[in-house]
Amino acid sequence: MDVHLIRSTDFPEADYDNVVALLQSYPGIIRFIETDFCWDFDEESYEIREYEQEEFEKREVTLDAAEYQIMAPNFPVERPVVSWDEIFKACDAYRKYADVGHDMYVHIFTDMYNEHNWFSAVSDDGRSGFTHTADWDYFIGSDKRFPIAFVTAEEILEKHMFSSTEEVMNNVHKIPRGCINDFCENKPDIHLKLRTADICEDCLKIVREKNVDPKLFSQVMSIVEGIREQMTFKSRFEVNQLPSRLKISGFTLNISLPDMGDQRIPLTPKQKAIYLLYLFTDELFPDTNIPDKRPLLANIYRRVTNLGDLAGIENVISNLVDLVDGDLQQVRSKINRKFTDIVGEEMAQYYRISGGRNSPKGIKLDREMVEMEEPGVIENLRT
Repeated sequence: MDVHLIRSTDFPEADYDNVVALLQSYPGIIRFIETDFCWDFDEESYEIREYEQEEFEKREVTLDAAEYQIMAPNFPVERPVVSWDEIFKACDAYRKYADVGHDMYVHIFTDMYNEHNWFSAVSDDGRSGFTHTADWDYFIGSDKRFPIAFVTAEEILEKHMFSSTEEVMNNVHKIPRGCINDFCENKPDIHLKLRTADICEDCLKIVREKNVDPKLFSQVMSIVEGIREQMTFKSRFEVNQLPSRLKISGFTLNISLPDMGDQRIPLTPKQKAIYLLYLFTDELFPDTNIPDKRPLLANIYRRVTNLGDLAGIENVISNLVDLVDGDLQQVRSKINRKFTDIVGEEMAQYYRISGGRNSPKGIKLDREMVEMEEPGVIENLRT
């Protein structure tokens, strides 16, 4: 199943990239497709609505009112509110723009409030969905990409469990029970399902009755459980300051964090080769030593790349070891940005390639916290 992810102009591109990377880090039958499509809700498409705190923290049950929340605002607050039809119109516009077919599923991330004040929803025809991206600080008080990705994955499962919004409302749990299908009329109640990342027996029965693809179900549950583990681990890190172990696995030496739901670090082959070069070298070293490390760098890159062109591989390596015109600094910056985006600024200090401009550089993480799935791989790459 392909899920085309788009955003509205009010949802920052950097936040969009972080959420997409998080969803893509859990591989499976669902393919989360990053796009460059950005929708602008014109002024005629929304109204400004005033919320008192009580209605701000409420979610509409009857689908004819509205409710939401934010980071300790001074109530009443004013928010732009758009109809579901206008939101789904953006998804239709993308289908036309990208020529992906009438029935392709498109999901939009938007800071715009919606008429029923829901965190997320899928259209009755099952072709479009949205996730509200604003004011998560008020409800969760943590990295907002976690709840955004969580409810997005949850909607994809719900789309296959129920055929309409009416059916959703007939089956979701009005009283929270720690199931991903808790309705959370009182929006702060979403804490419970984020902490449990579970599904109850009643909902499992529906999954079976509706013949939901087991692979799709498994992937969605992996996403929500992984997000739960990441949120929990990051909270504990604030106290114990112990980073996650780092795991190297698979033939292409994939990098993941097993203590954070096995979160994969989505590095390109070139980025992975540079990162592993530093990881496999215990001591710090200056950039001037990079050319001397070309044999190890080349062996790593050949292992992780899908390029079959030997000349192309050599060109990549030559560019990385070229200290004058090469792109080593750019590659390192992108690696460090990905770690920071995934684990946060404070924990990223253990994983980043760090060091002054003209100083030796390396990775701070204690090598005792690095797990190699394949014994002897480092020694083999050095030969």
